[in-house]
Amino acid sequence: MTRKFWYILVGGILFAIGCSKSPEQSEETIRELNFSSQITDSADSATTNAPESRGTGGTLVTATGLKKEGNAFAVYSTYSLGGLSSQTFDNQPQTITYTSGAWTYSEKKTWVNSAKYKFRAYYPAAAEILSSSSNPNLLTIEYNIVRDTFDLMVAYAERQPSVDPEGYGVVMMPFRHALSALRFEIKYDPSSIALGTTDKITKAYLQNLCAVGLLTFSGSPSNYQMNWSKSYSDAEQRYLWEGSKTFGVGDANKISVYDNDNIVFAIPQEITAKSTAFHFFTESGLDNHHIAYIPAITWEPGKVYTYTITLSGSSISVAVSIKEWQNISSNVDIQV
Repeated sequence: MTRKFWYILVGGILFAIGCSKSPEQSEETIRELNFSSQITDSADSATTNAPESRGTGGTLVTATGLKKEGNAFAVYSTYSLGGLSSQTFDNQPQTITYTSGAWTYSEKKTWVNSAKYKFRAYYPAAAEILSSSSNPNLLTIEYNIVRDTFDLMVAYAERQPSVDPEGYGVVMMPFRHALSALRFEIKYDPSSIALGTTDKITKAYLQNLCAVGLLTFSGSPSNYQMNWSKSYSDAEQRYLWEGSKTFGVGDANKISVYDNDNIVFAIPQEITAKSTAFHFFTESGLDNHHIAYIPAITWEPGKVYTYTITLSGSSISVAVSIKEWQNISSNVDIQV
């Protein structure tokens, strides 16, 4: 054989070795169980911030804001095979953290062939979960408006990789907002107040609310069931805001009371007439303590309720505009 032939033979062997799978590229590694996320009810907000301290206002989480370095959700999961059910993760719930551009977790698991999986998650992972009654079929979460400041979300997904078109790909967790969001705007009535009139709001709070609620989250991927029950209600001053904001006559001069995304997060609940009230104080006038009663309504998960309060001489009117986060152009107006 010529020297040229040996060069070709050796080169071919080296090329074949280079193209073969390394241990890190094994079938087992390819079938690692990984996650991705999306928010299926897009928040009525242009911000991309993750949850932060409410302080004087809350921040609605967007799909981009969810994927912020260090953010984490927690997931319960089981898989069934041959009539038997097993835990997917050694420790339930498993914390999934957004790190270096991807959702990841320790001690990676691989898919079990032909098994059917269930994944039920909540965000953020710091939420107060009642682990004794939570599993992939049902989550039980407590929310306390005094203690908790985050935009609570939940998600559920199923996967049978040997059958489903997604196969062994990442599991998409479709998060939905579990709380109600409240926004309060104040203005003068242009039909009774002279143009150019202004005043300042200096303090505001809500009274007679559910302060602690219990969420039970169940259902299928196409039929989320989010049911809230009251654990504790009181007449204390909640969502206290203090500062100085100037408002005037008409829509062009109205102001939103709270900061950040101009909202506060509330536990979904039924509001009865002449019960829950929004108190606010203005800088001018002999009687600068105003009370606007919230019209009878049921606050639902995943909706933004914008209350427009109009001052007209000695009277106050309240109108509410309701926007669903999954369709923010859909409005329902209630006037009192």
